[in-house]
Amino acid sequence: MGFGATHECQLSDKSGTEFGFAEKSHLRKCMNVIFGILNDNHAAKWHDALVCMRDDFPGLKFGKAVVFGNVSRKDEFNSKVHELQNNGFADCEFNGNFDVEWVQEDPASKATYLKAFRDVMSAEIAQNHSVFLTIASGNTGRREKILIISRLLGSRIFDRFNREYGPIKNDLYEIPHAQIDVAVAEFLNEQGRDDLAKKYLECVTNGEVTNDLIEFLANNDVRENQFLDYKSRFQKIDTAKERFKVFYELKNKVEQCLQETLEAKEFVLEPKYESRVKETTSLWKKLLKKEGEGSWIEDPFTRFTDLVGVRVIFSNNLDRDKGVEIIMTSAHFVNVDGSDEIKVDDRSVDLGYKAKHLDVKLNPIKYRSIWPKLVDIPFEIQMKSAIASTWSDIHHLLAYKENRGQPLSEDQRRALDLAFKKAAADLENADKKLAEICKEFDPRK
Repeated sequence: MGFGATHECQLSDKSGTEFGFAEKSHLRKCMNVIFGILNDNHAAKWHDALVCMRDDFPGLKFGKAVVFGNVSRKDEFNSKVHELQNNGFADCEFNGNFDVEWVQEDPASKATYLKAFRDVMSAEIAQNHSVFLTIASGNTGRREKILIISRLLGSRIFDRFNREYGPIKNDLYEIPHAQIDVAVAEFLNEQGRDDLAKKYLECVTNGEVTNDLIEFLANNDVRENQFLDYKSRFQKIDTAKERFKVFYELKNKVEQCLQETLEAKEFVLEPKYESRVKETTSLWKKLLKKEGEGSWIEDPFTRFTDLVGVRVIFSNNLDRDKGVEIIMTSAHFVNVDGSDEIKVDDRSVDLGYKAKHLDVKLNPIKYRSIWPKLVDIPFEIQMKSAIASTWSDIHHLLAYKENRGQPLSEDQRRALDLAFKKAAADLENADKKLAEICKEFDPRK
């Protein structure tokens, strides 16, 4: 169970310090370039998204911003550029592209527009620039097409949780490439286009966008695809206020049950408790990640078992193991599938530290009459030693976006996890030694 939201990015600064990209010393220094779409009905959104990027990632500097839009919005673009240059973007070059028009009822104009976008983004990538896309267009079908092209070219793609408002702190999330791939595969399968599905995979491998794929996008509406309907899906999660009220009630009741079950006298030192309900933004990111690994998840509220989580922290591993045994034999909980035998998941392989995870529910025989709304909701209990808990907390602080000016790339994240795993042997020895010390100096003797 993570007590925070993951946000992985792949960033570089203007000085050429690279994060997650292979070193290419023969090429000129890497620049960060951000792309945006100036839509007729959402003229300022690209500007708000750029400010969000700056505010959420203060260590990230953009050398260039490239904006596509219809010529009717050119004056508005120039006005926004002036505002940005006086608001922290004085060193950023702004390029407006207004030579091609997106005409909603004209597939030929759409194809020309998409090809122009592809060519400009490809040119930036060819110069070893790090390319980002912020989703700032409305629901005319342009958004999804631009998103697919950007994914194929390797751009990092960011969207906002609240696109109806101005810049909001921590309002960005990254759309995983794998999730887009699953969406496209599903759509092409529905269309019976095995030829294009094969071509899409070739484009993913080669990092290119072919003209026939663009022609298909220009002539087909992909907005109906359930994977790509990000805005309405997040709103569905975000507006489920009544469910979250119940989750918070469950969190409090579970912690109460655990404190009653794990009596302090049973342990060398009294356990400590931490609990949380997963935030909607964190739930959304997990949903995207899991769908990228598998298939569409209709109801994440019943699919995930860690929306409510309680962590019990023991002074040592011996007490932790005793706590697990007590919970497994108590009348408070049943396994997540409803069976009496509670299964314990040993997560020692994750970062090298030992942690016991139990996916459970409240026992319906004991609690259905008094807490009828709570008994069918799965939740997670995590049992750790104090050393292992600190270990995972430090990993979280090092790894996740909300604690960094520049979040880790996927390569850096893997390197961090590997470093923690390699150091875990020392952690295990320290935990064993601490258990011996606690046993020797047990204050209950």
